[in-house]
Amino acid sequence: ALFWQIPTVATHEYGHHIFSTLAPIDARSGLTALSGCFGHEHRVLAASDAADSRGARTTAELEYALNEGFADLYAYYTLNPSERSVYG
Repeated sequence: ALFWQIPTVATHEYGHHIFSTLAPIDARSGLTALSGCFGHEHRVLAASDAADSRGARTTAELEYALNEGFADLYAYYTLNPSERSVYG
């Protein structure tokens, strides 16, 4: 099967559309409206993330993670159980 034929893939991608509608990207900063939720720093979690071997996270990285998580959850909760998988 092609990925576009799998309901969870198409629905996940539609979830990205919904996320970008709810949190549009500012052309000047390249960040979404959510960046205000993380404070004015462009590098966040530096102190609390010190023990993490991956280091500090940028606002853009956090927004990307939220976007992916939102799209995954949207696909999961809007499809019935038989459509949630890329198998079968």
